[in-house]
Amino acid sequence: MAFEINGFDELQNKFKDLEQKVDAAQGHHDVELADILTNTFMAKYTNFPTLEAFFGQPGLDIKTTDDLLNIEDSKLDSFVKSGTKFDSWKDMKDQAVNDWTLSQLGF
Repeated sequence: MAFEINGFDELQNKFKDLEQKVDAAQGHHDVELADILTNTFMAKYTNFPTLEAFFGQPGLDIKTTDDLLNIEDSKLDSFVKSGTKFDSWKDMKDQAVNDWTLSQLGF
């Protein structure tokens, strides 16, 4: 008794495509903060519709990269903890990078 199995070519092509995407995603990438902390990310994980709305909160008021680099970690972590699903700014960025990477892989 013989069985005919179809679809392996399509599956193999999908694996090859995924392999190419993984190769492209490896290594160092310079990605803008706004490209990982997208409006979709902010709506999903925070109480703010945009990164600008989060950074514009009274007491935080981050307008430039220097503002962000010069803010005390504990102050930023406090804002993150009170207005997001994360315990720290690092946790928030790590999740954003994970989400960005998955989107680059097509997930």
